[in-house]
Amino acid sequence: MKLSERAKINMKHQMVSEIYQARINKLLTTKEEYIRKNHELYLESINHLLKDVPENLLVKGTSLKMSFTYNEQTINWYATTEKPVICPLKLERYNNTPMDIPMDSSLENSVIPLYEELLDLSSKKDQFEKYLEKVFDTYSGPVQLKKVLPEYLHKYIPLPVARKPRKPIAAKPELAEIKVPDFVKEQLVENLLENN
Repeated sequence: MKLSERAKINMKHQMVSEIYQARINKLLTTKEEYIRKNHELYLESINHLLKDVPENLLVKGTSLKMSFTYNEQTINWYATTEKPVICPLKLERYNNTPMDIPMDSSLENSVIPLYEELLDLSSKKDQFEKYLEKVFDTYSGPVQLKKVLPEYLHKYIPLPVARKPRKPIAAKPELAEIKVPDFVKEQLVENLLENN
């Protein structure tokens, strides 16, 4: 029995999500906490300026952005808040985006290892997805997949459907010979003679 393409996609998605997605989601939650913490630290640094500004003149939003440098590359992380918070915006011609708030130095020892762990986990997840893609392109049945995939992945493979035994083909009945009456032949001969 061959698996459908949809079944293969569902199996691959289930394997990847159960193995990697829970850990990635946990790291992403931690990442958002660091972005919010960085935002709070930034507001504390300019709080003495904000207390004199009327509340209605402060720009509020739900999008936050934190930037930091890793291996000479600028990394931007985004997060959202449930309630609008004071949020400095980068004014652009057609829209306003959250301003790059540089990472506070007190967070560096926590953020950089988190970023490295996210990179490592994403890389492993991508390699695993490529492996599964190659396996599913080459093998299409549950029996084949059980032979190729490691045992801890067998729980994702559907059980092969037992085939119904085929009924034996019955012998064709012999045709009974039914004799044509003799008068039909005589009538055909008469018809020929009359036409000539």
